[in-house]
Amino acid sequence: MKYAEDLTIDKNSLDNEWIKQPYLYMQYAEAYAQADYEKQKIKEKMDIIKAQADKRAREQIIIEGDRITESKVSSLILLDEEYRNACTNFNEKSLETAVIGAAVKAMEHKKKSLEKL
Repeated sequence: MKYAEDLTIDKNSLDNEWIKQPYLYMQYAEAYAQADYEKQKIKEKMDIIKAQADKRAREQIIIEGDRITESKVSSLILLDEEYRNACTNFNEKSLETAVIGAAVKAMEHKKKSLEKL
């Protein structure tokens, strides 16, 4: 998405700016909804991966003959590569979603600016 370009107002062509404003707003609102949906799917997958890592951690502790504590389990989950990758994917999608959400708000500000012009 071309945020800076879409937020720019051509004061010499306000009629065109008003015509494209609803389209731009909807474009960004749809992008936000899609990114949020994808983020939720990633979160669900991350939760499943965490549960699997939890199971593996408990099995590993039992095999080693140690006493299971939540601290040991949590530490092993955090060290699980698949879980760490899932967390990274979730964090990246969260950032993308936040940026698109900010763009939606910026489009609202653009509308207010157009009203004042």
